[in-house]
Amino acid sequence: MPTIEDTKKVYSTIYTEIDFSTEREMQKKETIPAQEGKRIKIEKLSMLFQVSASGIEGTCIVTIEVDGKQEQLATFTTKNTKYEEQLKAVDFVAGVGKPVIIRWYLKTSGTPRSRMMNVAYTYSYVDPEPEPEQPVEPEKPTEPEPETPEIPTQPDDAAYLVIPCVSESEAEEISEKIKERAEGIEIYVKLKR
Repeated sequence: MPTIEDTKKVYSTIYTEIDFSTEREMQKKETIPAQEGKRIKIEKLSMLFQVSASGIEGTCIVTIEVDGKQEQLATFTTKNTKYEEQLKAVDFVAGVGKPVIIRWYLKTSGTPRSRMMNVAYTYSYVDPEPEPEQPVEPEKPTEPEPETPEIPTQPDDAAYLVIPCVSESEAEEISEKIKERAEGIEIYVKLKR
């Protein structure tokens, strides 16, 4: 896991606001190239950070960009007029085969400058996470489907007889008499509602 440190430059700003849609307040930009089949993991950011006068606060916001989407990774602040080492452990992992762009933006809370130097980051190429195994459900013994009673089909030349009755009991009585005389006839009693 290499640590890349910029020991040659001192970065400073007089800007009091940061607009991420432009690169005006951006002080440093690094691209970590992709490796096929690997993911880039950012593990640590560090720098020496100070403000040039007391009574103000310096802020450094570090962003990460993958696939054109930029998001904040870490924020450093200081009110110290002497360089102090600042270190942040981060846990960022990009998608498989994706390059990463890291940007450092500086701002100050007043007219005096904020400054950073010895800007560093630690990263590594890691294998993708294995796909989680899908749990295999044990096969359930199949229950036999209940037998459905066979419904006799009506012949094409079926005839229907409707007998109006005064009561349900009279309809039942007539139905029984017809069944006694003719076998194989289906009789249904329907009540008028």
